[in-house]
Amino acid sequence: MRTSRPSGGASLTLAEVRYEILLPIASGGMGTVYLARRRSDGAAVALKIPHAFLRDIAEFRQEMAEEARLTAQLRHPHVVAGLEARETADGLYLAMEYVEGETLAVLLGATGTEASAREASAREAGLPIGVALRVLLDGLAGLHAAHELRDASGQAARVVHCDVCPQNLLVGLDGLTRLIDFGVARSSARPEGTGRGRNAYMAPEQMRGRPLDRRCDVWAMGVVGWELLAGRRLHAGEGRGGYGERGGYGERGERGAQQEEDVAEPPLLWSVQPDAPRALSRALGAALQVDVRARCADAETFAGLLVAACAEDGVRIAEHAEVGAYVAARVGTRLAERRAELAKRMLTPPE
Repeated sequence: MRTSRPSGGASLTLAEVRYEILLPIASGGMGTVYLARRRSDGAAVALKIPHAFLRDIAEFRQEMAEEARLTAQLRHPHVVAGLEARETADGLYLAMEYVEGETLAVLLGATGTEASAREASAREAGLPIGVALRVLLDGLAGLHAAHELRDASGQAARVVHCDVCPQNLLVGLDGLTRLIDFGVARSSARPEGTGRGRNAYMAPEQMRGRPLDRRCDVWAMGVVGWELLAGRRLHAGEGRGGYGERGGYGERGERGAQQEEDVAEPPLLWSVQPDAPRALSRALGAALQVDVRARCADAETFAGLLVAACAEDGVRIAEHAEVGAYVAARVGTRLAERRAELAKRMLTPPE
Protein backbone atom coordinates (compact mmCIF):
# COMPACT_ATOMS: atom_id res chain seq x y z
CA MET A 1 0.00 0.00 0.00
CA ARG A 2 1.33 3.42 -0.93
CA THR A 3 0.47 6.97 -0.02
CA SER A 4 -0.37 9.19 -2.97
CA ARG A 5 2.37 11.37 -4.37
CA PRO A 6 2.23 14.89 -2.94
CA SER A 7 1.59 17.99 -5.00
CA GLY A 8 4.22 20.67 -5.40
CA GLY A 9 6.75 18.74 -7.41
CA ALA A 10 8.60 16.94 -4.60
CA SER A 11 11.33 14.74 -6.04
CA LEU A 12 10.39 11.27 -4.81
CA THR A 13 12.00 9.12 -7.51
CA LEU A 14 15.38 8.51 -5.86
CA ALA A 15 13.98 8.12 -2.36
CA GLU A 16 11.43 5.53 -3.47
CA VAL A 17 14.22 3.23 -4.60
CA ARG A 18 15.24 2.70 -0.98
CA TYR A 19 12.14 3.74 0.99
CA GLU A 20 8.40 3.31 0.84
CA ILE A 21 6.72 6.66 1.44
CA LEU A 22 3.91 6.20 3.97
CA LEU A 23 2.64 9.50 5.41
CA PRO A 24 3.51 13.20 5.22
CA ILE A 25 4.27 14.50 8.72
CA ALA A 26 5.54 18.04 8.12
CA SER A 27 5.95 20.43 5.21
CA GLY A 28 7.27 23.88 4.43
CA GLY A 29 8.73 26.10 1.76
CA MET A 30 11.81 23.93 1.34
CA GLY A 31 10.15 20.52 1.15
CA THR A 32 8.27 17.81 2.99
CA VAL A 33 9.16 15.33 5.73
CA TYR A 34 7.55 11.92 5.32
CA LEU A 35 7.18 8.97 7.59
CA ALA A 36 8.66 6.18 5.51
CA ARG A 37 9.67 2.53 5.68
CA ARG A 38 13.19 1.47 4.77
CA ARG A 39 12.86 -1.30 2.22
CA SER A 40 15.95 -3.19 3.39
CA ASP A 41 14.70 -3.91 6.92
CA GLY A 42 11.23 -2.33 7.30
CA ALA A 43 12.43 0.27 9.84
CA ALA A 44 10.41 3.49 10.19
CA VAL A 45 12.36 6.66 9.36
CA ALA A 46 11.69 10.34 8.76
CA LEU A 47 12.50 11.19 5.16
CA LYS A 48 13.25 14.81 4.28
CA ILE A 49 12.66 15.46 0.57
CA PRO A 50 13.15 18.96 -0.85
CA HIS A 51 10.88 20.42 -3.47
CA ALA A 52 12.04 19.59 -6.97
CA PHE A 53 12.73 23.22 -7.92
CA LEU A 54 15.48 23.40 -5.25
CA ARG A 55 17.64 20.57 -6.53
CA ASP A 56 19.24 22.75 -9.20
CA ILE A 57 20.38 25.36 -6.66
CA ALA A 58 24.00 24.59 -5.81
CA GLU A 59 23.85 26.40 -2.45
CA PHE A 60 20.87 24.36 -1.33
CA ARG A 61 22.57 21.10 -2.29
CA GLN A 62 25.61 22.15 -0.29
CA GLU A 63 23.44 22.97 2.72
CA MET A 64 21.72 19.61 2.59
CA ALA A 65 25.03 17.78 2.23
CA GLU A 66 26.39 19.63 5.26
CA GLU A 67 23.25 18.84 7.27
CA ALA A 68 23.65 15.16 6.43
CA ARG A 69 27.33 15.22 7.37
CA LEU A 70 26.75 16.93 10.72
CA THR A 71 23.74 14.88 11.80
CA ALA A 72 25.51 11.64 10.88
CA GLN A 73 28.33 12.58 13.27
CA LEU A 74 26.13 13.85 16.08
CA ARG A 75 24.98 11.04 18.33
CA HIS A 76 23.26 12.58 21.32
CA PRO A 77 19.91 11.99 23.09
CA HIS A 78 18.87 15.57 22.34
CA VAL A 79 19.74 15.70 18.63
CA VAL A 80 17.78 13.85 15.93
CA ALA A 81 20.27 11.55 14.22
CA GLY A 82 20.84 11.56 10.48
CA LEU A 83 20.94 8.11 8.88
CA GLU A 84 21.89 8.74 5.27
CA ALA A 85 21.73 11.25 2.45
CA ARG A 86 21.72 10.57 -1.28
CA GLU A 87 21.96 12.74 -4.37
CA THR A 88 21.75 11.82 -8.05
CA ALA A 89 20.61 13.60 -11.20
CA ASP A 90 16.94 12.98 -10.39
CA GLY A 91 16.76 14.08 -6.76
CA LEU A 92 18.11 14.15 -3.22
CA TYR A 93 16.89 13.24 0.25
CA LEU A 94 17.94 12.97 3.90
CA ALA A 95 16.83 10.02 6.06
CA MET A 96 16.65 10.64 9.83
CA GLU A 97 15.56 8.76 12.89
CA TYR A 98 11.80 8.92 13.39
CA VAL A 99 10.68 10.39 16.72
CA GLU A 100 7.02 10.26 17.71
CA GLY A 101 6.20 13.79 18.76
CA GLU A 102 5.71 17.33 17.47
CA THR A 103 7.78 20.47 17.24
CA LEU A 104 7.60 23.02 20.01
CA ALA A 105 5.99 25.39 17.49
CA VAL A 106 3.15 22.93 16.92
CA LEU A 107 2.71 22.39 20.66
CA LEU A 108 2.50 26.12 21.26
CA GLY A 109 0.05 26.72 18.45
CA ALA A 110 -1.77 23.44 17.86
CA THR A 111 -5.35 24.11 16.86
CA GLY A 112 -8.01 22.48 14.80
CA THR A 113 -11.53 21.16 14.98
CA GLU A 114 -10.17 17.62 15.32
CA ALA A 115 -8.60 18.40 18.70
CA SER A 116 -10.06 16.50 21.61
CA ALA A 117 -11.53 18.27 24.65
CA ARG A 118 -8.44 17.21 26.61
CA GLU A 119 -6.14 18.77 24.00
CA ALA A 120 -8.21 21.97 23.95
CA SER A 121 -7.94 22.20 27.73
CA ALA A 122 -4.15 21.77 27.58
CA ARG A 123 -3.92 24.49 24.94
CA GLU A 124 -5.89 26.98 27.01
CA ALA A 125 -3.78 26.27 30.10
CA GLY A 126 -0.52 27.16 28.32
CA LEU A 127 2.88 25.55 28.75
CA PRO A 128 3.59 24.85 32.44
CA ILE A 129 6.78 26.54 33.60
CA GLY A 130 8.39 23.27 34.71
CA VAL A 131 7.72 21.68 31.32
CA ALA A 132 9.00 24.79 29.52
CA LEU A 133 12.23 24.67 31.48
CA ARG A 134 12.79 20.96 30.79
CA VAL A 135 12.25 21.56 27.07
CA LEU A 136 14.69 24.47 27.18
CA LEU A 137 17.35 22.50 29.08
CA ASP A 138 17.06 19.55 26.71
CA GLY A 139 17.45 21.87 23.74
CA LEU A 140 20.52 23.44 25.32
CA ALA A 141 22.03 20.00 25.91
CA GLY A 142 21.62 19.11 22.24
CA LEU A 143 22.96 22.49 21.20
CA HIS A 144 26.05 22.14 23.39
CA ALA A 145 26.72 18.70 21.90
CA ALA A 146 26.61 20.22 18.42
CA HIS A 147 28.91 23.07 19.45
CA GLU A 148 31.40 20.63 20.97
CA LEU A 149 31.51 18.33 17.93
CA ARG A 150 34.99 17.43 16.69
CA ASP A 151 35.97 16.25 13.23
CA ALA A 152 37.79 13.03 12.36
CA SER A 153 41.15 14.64 13.12
CA GLY A 154 40.00 15.74 16.57
CA GLN A 155 39.75 19.40 15.68
CA ALA A 156 36.76 21.48 16.76
CA ALA A 157 34.09 21.44 14.04
CA ARG A 158 32.91 24.92 15.12
CA VAL A 159 29.26 24.18 14.43
CA VAL A 160 26.76 27.04 14.63
CA HIS A 161 23.16 25.95 14.06
CA CYS A 162 22.00 29.44 12.91
CA ASP A 163 18.28 28.57 13.03
CA VAL A 164 17.39 27.67 16.63
CA CYS A 165 13.65 28.29 17.06
CA PRO A 166 10.48 26.46 18.19
CA GLN A 167 10.12 24.94 14.69
CA ASN A 168 13.47 23.19 15.17
CA LEU A 169 12.91 21.74 18.62
CA LEU A 170 11.15 18.38 18.42
CA VAL A 171 9.39 17.32 21.63
CA GLY A 172 8.78 13.59 21.81
CA LEU A 173 6.14 11.50 23.50
CA ASP A 174 9.07 10.07 25.46
CA GLY A 175 9.45 13.53 27.03
CA LEU A 176 12.81 14.30 25.41
CA THR A 177 13.34 17.40 23.31
CA ARG A 178 15.67 17.07 20.33
CA LEU A 179 17.34 19.66 18.13
CA ILE A 180 16.57 19.26 14.42
CA ASP A 181 17.31 20.86 11.02
CA PHE A 182 20.96 21.78 10.54
CA GLY A 183 20.19 22.90 7.00
CA VAL A 184 21.68 26.39 7.35
CA ALA A 185 24.35 25.49 9.91
CA ARG A 186 27.90 26.75 9.62
CA SER A 187 30.99 24.80 10.59
CA SER A 188 34.72 24.69 9.98
CA ALA A 189 33.92 22.72 6.81
CA ARG A 190 31.40 25.35 5.67
CA PRO A 191 32.27 28.60 7.46
CA GLU A 192 30.36 30.90 5.12
CA GLY A 193 26.67 31.05 4.31
CA THR A 194 23.78 33.38 3.82
CA GLY A 195 22.99 33.73 7.51
CA ARG A 196 19.42 32.66 6.79
CA GLY A 197 17.38 32.02 9.88
CA ARG A 198 14.07 33.10 11.30
CA ASN A 199 14.21 36.83 11.86
CA ALA A 200 12.54 36.74 15.27
CA TYR A 201 15.30 34.49 16.68
CA MET A 202 18.37 35.94 14.95
CA ALA A 203 21.13 37.33 17.12
CA PRO A 204 22.10 40.95 16.39
CA GLU A 205 25.42 39.91 14.84
CA GLN A 206 23.57 37.48 12.56
CA MET A 207 21.23 40.28 11.48
CA ARG A 208 24.28 42.39 10.64
CA GLY A 209 26.00 39.71 8.59
CA ARG A 210 28.97 39.57 10.95
CA PRO A 211 31.11 36.53 11.86
CA LEU A 212 29.21 34.03 14.00
CA ASP A 213 30.07 31.63 16.78
CA ARG A 214 28.09 29.52 19.26
CA ARG A 215 26.88 32.61 21.11
CA CYS A 216 24.58 33.29 18.15
CA ASP A 217 22.69 30.10 19.05
CA VAL A 218 22.73 30.98 22.76
CA TRP A 219 20.85 34.19 21.89
CA ALA A 220 18.27 32.26 19.88
CA MET A 221 17.70 29.81 22.72
CA GLY A 222 17.38 32.77 25.07
CA VAL A 223 14.58 34.13 22.86
CA VAL A 224 12.86 30.72 22.92
CA GLY A 225 13.12 30.62 26.73
CA TRP A 226 11.90 34.20 27.11
CA GLU A 227 8.85 33.45 24.98
CA LEU A 228 8.07 30.19 26.80
CA LEU A 229 8.07 31.90 30.18
CA ALA A 230 6.44 35.15 29.04
CA GLY A 231 3.67 33.40 27.09
CA ARG A 232 4.11 35.89 24.24
CA ARG A 233 6.45 36.69 21.36
CA LEU A 234 9.57 38.75 21.97
CA HIS A 235 9.81 39.91 18.35
CA ALA A 236 7.17 40.00 15.65
CA GLY A 237 7.53 38.19 12.37
CA GLU A 238 8.09 34.65 11.15
CA GLY A 239 10.01 35.39 7.98
CA ARG A 240 13.43 34.21 6.95
CA GLY A 241 15.76 35.09 4.11
CA GLY A 242 15.39 32.67 1.23
CA TYR A 243 16.95 31.98 -2.13
CA GLY A 244 16.65 35.25 -4.02
CA GLU A 245 14.36 36.76 -1.38
CA ARG A 246 14.80 40.15 0.25
CA GLY A 247 13.87 41.33 3.70
CA GLY A 248 15.68 38.89 6.02
CA TYR A 249 17.80 40.67 8.61
CA GLY A 250 20.54 38.17 7.79
CA GLU A 251 20.95 39.66 4.30
CA ARG A 252 23.98 41.81 3.69
CA GLY A 253 21.61 44.36 2.19
CA GLU A 254 20.29 47.79 2.97
CA ARG A 255 18.00 46.65 5.78
CA GLY A 256 20.88 44.95 7.60
CA ALA A 257 22.97 48.11 7.30
CA GLN A 258 20.17 50.30 8.63
CA GLN A 259 19.76 48.03 11.64
CA GLU A 260 23.48 48.25 12.49
CA GLU A 261 23.06 50.45 15.53
CA ASP A 262 19.34 50.04 16.14
CA VAL A 263 19.12 46.75 18.05
CA ALA A 264 17.75 47.46 21.53
CA GLU A 265 18.36 45.27 24.56
CA PRO A 266 15.37 42.93 25.00
CA PRO A 267 13.25 43.73 28.05
CA LEU A 268 13.85 41.66 31.15
CA LEU A 269 11.18 39.02 31.54
CA TRP A 270 9.82 40.40 34.81
CA SER A 271 9.32 43.83 33.21
CA VAL A 272 6.61 42.40 30.93
CA GLN A 273 5.51 39.57 33.23
CA PRO A 274 5.54 41.04 36.76
CA ASP A 275 5.02 37.68 38.45
CA ALA A 276 7.94 36.05 36.58
CA PRO A 277 10.64 34.56 38.85
CA ARG A 278 13.39 37.16 39.27
CA ALA A 279 16.42 34.86 39.11
CA LEU A 280 15.09 33.19 35.97
CA SER A 281 14.58 36.63 34.44
CA ARG A 282 18.23 37.45 35.10
CA ALA A 283 19.41 34.10 33.71
CA LEU A 284 17.50 34.68 30.47
CA GLY A 285 18.91 38.20 30.32
CA ALA A 286 22.43 36.75 30.35
CA ALA A 287 21.68 35.03 27.03
CA LEU A 288 20.04 38.11 25.52
CA GLN A 289 22.88 40.60 25.63
CA VAL A 290 23.14 42.54 22.38
CA ASP A 291 26.89 42.90 22.92
CA VAL A 292 28.12 39.40 22.12
CA ARG A 293 31.12 39.92 24.42
CA ALA A 294 28.78 40.32 27.40
CA ARG A 295 26.54 37.40 26.43
CA CYS A 296 26.55 34.01 28.13
CA ALA A 297 29.51 32.17 26.58
CA ASP A 298 27.96 28.82 25.70
CA ALA A 299 24.85 26.64 25.95
CA GLU A 300 26.15 24.61 28.88
CA THR A 301 26.81 27.75 30.94
CA PHE A 302 23.36 29.10 30.08
CA ALA A 303 21.80 25.81 31.22
CA GLY A 304 23.73 26.04 34.48
CA LEU A 305 22.45 29.56 35.07
CA LEU A 306 18.86 28.38 34.51
CA VAL A 307 19.21 25.45 36.92
CA ALA A 308 20.75 27.70 39.59
CA ALA A 309 18.00 30.28 39.06
CA CYS A 310 15.32 27.63 39.51
CA ALA A 311 16.88 26.65 42.82
CA GLU A 312 16.97 30.29 43.91
CA ASP A 313 13.38 30.94 42.83
CA GLY A 314 12.03 27.65 44.16
CA VAL A 315 10.86 26.58 40.68
CA ARG A 316 10.71 22.84 40.00
CA ILE A 317 11.89 21.58 36.61
CA ALA A 318 9.59 18.90 35.20
CA GLU A 319 10.74 15.32 34.71
CA HIS A 320 10.74 13.87 31.21
CA ALA A 321 7.67 11.79 32.03
CA GLU A 322 5.75 14.99 32.76
CA VAL A 323 6.81 16.48 29.44
CA GLY A 324 5.64 13.32 27.68
CA ALA A 325 2.30 13.56 29.45
CA TYR A 326 1.97 17.17 28.31
CA VAL A 327 2.69 16.19 24.69
CA ALA A 328 0.08 13.44 24.93
CA ALA A 329 -2.49 15.89 26.30
CA ARG A 330 -1.68 18.46 23.65
CA VAL A 331 -1.47 16.42 20.46
CA GLY A 332 -2.18 12.87 21.58
CA THR A 333 -5.16 12.40 19.29
CA ARG A 334 -3.15 13.43 16.23
CA LEU A 335 -0.22 11.17 17.16
CA ALA A 336 -2.52 8.22 17.89
CA GLU A 337 -4.11 8.56 14.46
CA ARG A 338 -0.69 8.66 12.84
CA ARG A 339 0.42 5.63 14.86
CA ALA A 340 -2.66 3.65 13.87
CA GLU A 341 -2.17 4.49 10.19
CA LEU A 342 1.49 3.57 10.42
CA ALA A 343 0.68 0.24 12.08
CA LYS A 344 -1.83 -0.56 9.35
CA ARG A 345 0.64 0.24 6.59
CA MET A 346 3.54 -1.54 8.26
CA LEU A 347 1.51 -4.78 8.13
CA THR A 348 1.64 -4.60 4.35
CA PRO A 349 4.90 -5.94 2.86
CA PRO A 350 6.97 -3.27 1.09
CA GLU A 351 6.37 -3.05 -2.65
